[in-house]
Amino acid sequence: MLAGRVISYTVRILTLCLLFVQTYANREVTCTPVTNFSGLLLYQRNVESEDLCLNICYDYLYCKFVSFSENICTLYQTGSNTYSPSEVTY
Repeated sequence: MLAGRVISYTVRILTLCLLFVQTYANREVTCTPVTNFSGLLLYQRNVESEDLCLNICYDYLYCKFVSFSENICTLYQTGSNTYSPSEVTY
C-alpha cells in the first residue's frame, strides 16, 4: 500500500516538472535586427557560431537582446542604458 502511494506521488511530481519544462520552453522569441535599444549588459562569452549565441539567449530567461561578432556573444537584459552596437543585434 505504501509503495503505491510513493509511486503515485512520484508520478505527480514528474508530471508537474514536465509541465514546467514545457511551459518554459514555449516562450515567444522574435529575431528582429535592432540598432538602438535600452538594456543592461548580462555578459559576453566566446562561442563558435551565431546559432549557438542565439540558443544561449533563448535558454537564458532574462535575455532580451543578443549580438554576435567575431565569436563574441553578448547578452542584454531589459534596462535603462542605451546601446547602439556596431554589430547586428537581435
